[in-house]
Amino acid sequence: MRTGPVTEAMTTYASTDPNRCATGDNGGREFEIGTVRVVAAGVDAPPFAVDMLVLEQDTYLLMVDDGMICEPPEPLTALADELPRQPVLSGGTVIVRESRPMQLLAVVHDIEREPTWSEQWITLALDNIVTECIRHDIESIAMRPMAYRHGGFPINRFIELLRNALTQPTGDLRRVWLVWPSSYHASVAGTAFT
Repeated sequence: MRTGPVTEAMTTYASTDPNRCATGDNGGREFEIGTVRVVAAGVDAPPFAVDMLVLEQDTYLLMVDDGMICEPPEPLTALADELPRQPVLSGGTVIVRESRPMQLLAVVHDIEREPTWSEQWITLALDNIVTECIRHDIESIAMRPMAYRHGGFPINRFIELLRNALTQPTGDLRRVWLVWPSSYHASVAGTAFT
């Protein structure tokens, strides 16, 4: 999977150097869900450094981080030869990619369906993200509202699903940076928490 500008920006801001993070008013909105602090803030206003980036993905791993399907660099004939060997991933699956910070690919899209997302897959992916955070002793993550940009999944419903996932045991997870779309005002997030 190739990265795009959002992942590059998130990776830059996800530095382990806390001095690179915004302090004070970051233009976002904060919420407590159990023992986890969720901060909705734009990509240019990181509230804290993160240990893991969560990126949404499709069942064939063709999406780049901005939600677009990209042309692969390999010739189509080479890809056709690989198809029988490439398993199609199930919706809700998460894949850990070792990097700094760690990346977690959350499969919530199937490009052969309309809509491409499934609420059940998003729910399962969120539960699996929490499981991986526990498994890897992750304290902080950054993620965008899944399937919002590519698929139009309602942000308020995503926040409800996130809240449900975070009410379960979360291990060391204490902070979630919800990377807020510039087209959506962060204060709207509060309606799902009231």
